[in-house]
Amino acid sequence: LGDVYKRQVLRHTFCTNMANAGMDVKNLQYIMGHADVSMTLNVYTHATYTHASAQMLKLVNSDGKTSICGA
Repeated sequence: LGDVYKRQVLRHTFCTNMANAGMDVKNLQYIMGHADVSMTLNVYTHATYTHASAQMLKLVNSDGKTSICGA
């Protein structure tokens, strides 16, 4: 597998970490050198439980009610 595999793993990791850090997707697309943003989002970024959990917690107000749909 060697060096090519290691480079691809690093690219996927970098892209995922930058997306999770909140980098604008169009700038991330540009940095990654992708012609289409779908390549950046659908191939190079990967969901993680930790980040998904943190995003879900943003939806919950301090009183325990969700902040979506006016609920």
